[in-house]
Amino acid sequence: MYVGIAAGPIVGGFIVEAAGNFITIFYAAFVCHLFFIIFVTSFVPESLSRPRQLAARETYQAQALKSRSFPSQPGRPALTALTHLSAILHPLRILRPGVHEESSATRRNLVLLSAIDTVVFSITLGSGSLLVIYAELNFKWGNFESSIFASITNTCRVGMLLLVLPILNRIASIWFGMDGFQAIHCHGRPSNHGSGDTFNIAIIRASILFDVVGYLGYALSPSGVLFTISGIMASAGGVASPIIQSFLTLHVDETRTGELLGAMSLLHALGRIILPALLNGLYGLSVAWFRGLVWWVLALVLATAAAGAWAIRGRFGVSDGVLRGVR
Repeated sequence: MYVGIAAGPIVGGFIVEAAGNFITIFYAAFVCHLFFIIFVTSFVPESLSRPRQLAARETYQAQALKSRSFPSQPGRPALTALTHLSAILHPLRILRPGVHEESSATRRNLVLLSAIDTVVFSITLGSGSLLVIYAELNFKWGNFESSIFASITNTCRVGMLLLVLPILNRIASIWFGMDGFQAIHCHGRPSNHGSGDTFNIAIIRASILFDVVGYLGYALSPSGVLFTISGIMASAGGVASPIIQSFLTLHVDETRTGELLGAMSLLHALGRIILPALLNGLYGLSVAWFRGLVWWVLALVLATAAAGAWAIRGRFGVSDGVLRGVR
């Protein structure tokens, strides 16, 4: 995704320059979307075997039949509609398993990791357009400077994901003698690879701190150069979301990984809808008297997320001595 965001402004600029008009960009985007739809529907193979597909369809049909059998409230159509509407949030139940299903560490981590990931992901995507608007107003940037800024920051984010993160993973693999992103679970007992959790948690905490520093830099930058450097700092925090999602999958049974990722997709979708509206509203209300207020608020929110990250614990050390939630 970030490769596309980094290369998009440059490629778009070449297309506009070659075509001589902006409408060509929309035709190009339409062709890309059409290609994606055809590719997914016609060439991407099904990942599940036929028996597992049939079992999943039977489970879905049973759940759909059960959801349609909700008793209506006579004379209370609003309550009935609200009951059906709440079904949208049912996928989030996996993030709060019962006391007897998972350990306390697993339940706490699921809530904290999903909340932190939603905050980081939503802020990263929701603040993108505001960064350009703010820079063009404060530093008198034009389309060219804004495109260069977007390309630089997202190229740095891609570099963190494709270069720095694998190098850190390799160092952790050599140092701890294991894969930095996996905690091995053998025969129902925790192995001696708990350092994988420590590595993941340390990267998550450091990434969010980079985000905090970057957004504080946005608020304090007096020039476009420092603003861009702040963007580079914030781009280092881009590794938090993929690591959090990877770490989350280690907290549930492998048969429920799809359910977990569906819950995270729902949270991301809600963040994409709600946060941009809130940020644009805040910026519109404060731009006349305090242009940098939105960055201070986001830095505070990210600092809260960073504090929450310090409450995340490894999945080893459960009271009964058994690693639960990772099978």
